[in-house]
Amino acid sequence: MFRAATVSLAVILSLALSSAVLALDTIERYDDGLIKIKYTANAAGQKIGDYLENYPKGKIKLKCFYKADQLHGPWTSYYESGAVHVNTAYAAGQLHGSYVEQDEKGKILKEQAFFNGLLLYPRSQRQIVATLAEIGVKTNEGPVLGEPSGGKRAAVPNTKSSPAAPLATTTGSGGLTDPANIDAIKRLNAYRYLAGVPWDVTLNADYCQLSSSGAKMLAMLGHLDHTPANPGLPPDEYKMAFAGTSHGNLHEGRGTRSSVDGYIFDSDPRNIDRVGHRRWCLDPVMLQTGFGESGKFSVMYAFDMSRRNFPDFDYVAWPCAGYMPVTFFGHNYAWHVSVNPQKYLAPTLDVKAAIYPLLASGPGVPDPAKRGPALALDYLHIDDKPIGQLNNAVIFRPKNLNFNGPQTRYWVEITGLKKKDGSDAKIEYLVDFCSL
Repeated sequence: MFRAATVSLAVILSLALSSAVLALDTIERYDDGLIKIKYTANAAGQKIGDYLENYPKGKIKLKCFYKADQLHGPWTSYYESGAVHVNTAYAAGQLHGSYVEQDEKGKILKEQAFFNGLLLYPRSQRQIVATLAEIGVKTNEGPVLGEPSGGKRAAVPNTKSSPAAPLATTTGSGGLTDPANIDAIKRLNAYRYLAGVPWDVTLNADYCQLSSSGAKMLAMLGHLDHTPANPGLPPDEYKMAFAGTSHGNLHEGRGTRSSVDGYIFDSDPRNIDRVGHRRWCLDPVMLQTGFGESGKFSVMYAFDMSRRNFPDFDYVAWPCAGYMPVTFFGHNYAWHVSVNPQKYLAPTLDVKAAIYPLLASGPGVPDPAKRGPALALDYLHIDDKPIGQLNNAVIFRPKNLNFNGPQTRYWVEITGLKKKDGSDAKIEYLVDFCSL
């Protein structure tokens, strides 16, 4: 009995010594001796456990946790003042869960959510509410069902057949103070914000004058036409009006503000094959626009491509990725994805689109793998019309979409794409319909 106990004690001591050898603390110091970096590594040099990084004066810069040399668990960075900069979490080296970035005063800069490295929510609901308020649009404003404007749109022209319009020479405000135009530009920027493209588009007085002239000519004609014959205007007036209609989105319906909703809808039989008005509205390179109205006719100058430094992007989608307010969408809207032509080859007929309902997966970020069968589509089309920067579109529409009940989350997959180097590519993202 005594001998066996002695052996057991020796084994325990040996294991304890081995464990000490396998886990070694590494400490890097500043010249004054304060700790710069501190972490633990195993015999293979892999980081394990707590990791700490400090600023030169000793305040914490970064705290996180490693498992087998991969980030795993909470990850928090700090400003030198001590305020939190980024608070997030990792799982097996991938961002997983919430990601919150704020400035030194605590203002939220980013509030996102990831699942195993996939960005599912580019912005939070409270960010959406705050930004829409900043733009000047209420979250409960907008179409809910069906054709939002009760109007019609002419089939949109493309950029190959329509060069840039000559600018008018305006005096005065040129439509910049028109309440209808102000409401319309707010509405446009709200849609652009949700779609993830620059949302600082402003009114241009010259564009407003061209659009106003175009709307007056349409009122004379009594119907929509991008390139009409002169209905009896003086030559100079006709030239300006023609520039407006041939370089703009045209709408016949309930006024300028509602015309923007109509352009985003764009799912009627005449326009669903290209959703061209929508693509012009969401074009990343648009910097300025103009609106004009006469009677029941509205014109929006659409061909501005003056933005030179626009953010890099993979694709532009509608409905947007992440939280999608239901007041900006309807059940019978076409869905579309336009890929960045600088990164992807033009989509071909091999490209397919699928929409999967995500099954309930408990609290937290949904798991994209927990999905039901793909929804049946009643429309699928690939368009290659050159419309601004978005010179391609995969257009699709599900049958019997219902997001007013318990099912609000859908996973979208676009397959059959090719990158510029010819390699296979897939785009996938979450759409979570929400009421704000």
